[in-house]
Amino acid sequence: MQVLVQVHYFYFDSKILKRGYFKVNPKKYKEDPDNSVAEVAGKWIEQMLMELPGMEIYKVLYDDVDITNLINVESAI
Repeated sequence: MQVLVQVHYFYFDSKILKRGYFKVNPKKYKEDPDNSVAEVAGKWIEQMLMELPGMEIYKVLYDDVDITNLINVESAI
């Protein structure tokens, strides 16, 4: 199963949106969709932080559901 994840962030005073489709475990998604997507999004954000160390996340969405408070990347939010 794939979901569309959108990451809204600031980088050097610019608002930027980055989005992509990611695979999630269908079983985990049925049990707890928000946390299963947050896990995948967190890994992606960690990779983004390596490329853009000064970025600041202000919103993370999947299918128009806000999961910003579930992201566990401390240096991003």
